Amino acid sequence: MASGKEINSGTAGEVVTLEPLSDKGISVHPKTLARWYQTLHLGRLIDMRAATYVRQAKGWSYHSSCAGHEGIQLILGLSFRQGKDFLFPYYRDMMTCLAAGLSVQEIIENGLSKPSDVGSGGRHMSNHLSKPSIRIQNVSSATGNHSLHAAGVARAIKSYNGDEIAFASFGESAVSEGFVYEAISGAAREILPVIFVIQNNKFGISVPINEESANENVAKNFEGFKTVKIVSCDGTNVFDTKRATARRSFTPIACASTPTAIPTGRRRTVPPKRSRKRSGSTPWPDSGITSLRKRAAPKPSLT
Repeated sequence: MASGKEINSGTAGEVVTLEPLSDKGISVHPKTLARWYQTLHLGRLIDMRAATYVRQAKGWSYHSSCAGHEGIQLILGLSFRQGKDFLFPYYRDMMTCLAAGLSVQEIIENGLSKPSDVGSGGRHMSNHLSKPSIRIQNVSSATGNHSLHAAGVARAIKSYNGDEIAFASFGESAVSEGFVYEAISGAAREILPVIFVIQNNKFGISVPINEESANENVAKNFEGFKTVKIVSCDGTNVFDTKRATARRSFTPIACASTPTAIPTGRRRTVPPKRSRKRSGSTPWPDSGITSLRKRAAPKPSLT
């Protein structure tokens, strides 16, 4: 393994050593690694540009950053099969939607509320991304509500003997909502082809995890459902999330990730949402992007 690289973390006197991202024993083709890194890097650039639009009062009336969540979101987006599966993303799933098939232009048109927005013609709140033509679904702003939609679609898939998969993605706070419990309970009872991806950054807007749930890994709340398979992974590590999503079946799956690889115990360095009143410059977490680059492009000549 190549020697680590020291970087300034943005905090006075604090230096972090980055090593190439652990592959968790999973073999991935170098070209695939390069594509992963390119998508992650592109998504981070869009995320940072969105914050700039907010500061300039040009768009993104609501910006909830995906920074720190990119690992799980990349693999979730790539696991989705365009025009076949059904994807129900939540407001932080920009990287998911980029990897799943939205273009840079389509994401920006959503953020700027343009009439050409493929999801809602500019009428939906920014950061609520969708593309019905490839089955990335429009969702409500009610946190966790779309988990019920995913379970309902999965029921239809089973009824018609389809081989599609429904994906629902949301944060750990949504697990405290009745929507999510009802969706997972129904999926468990009928054994539906649905995957619930819980992106746990240990903070629900302003509420810490210990005030949200009795279990820090909130997927454990559903261990009593015998037909639900729970798979936990490090959401900052694309290899670990690839491992977690490698086996898909018609058994309901609760995939709990923890995208929190931010040094010195800081769980989230980007505000939960940005507005024109809350748009100061904030450090962006690495979330495995730089360390993946060290593995995907080890030679200085490759960029």
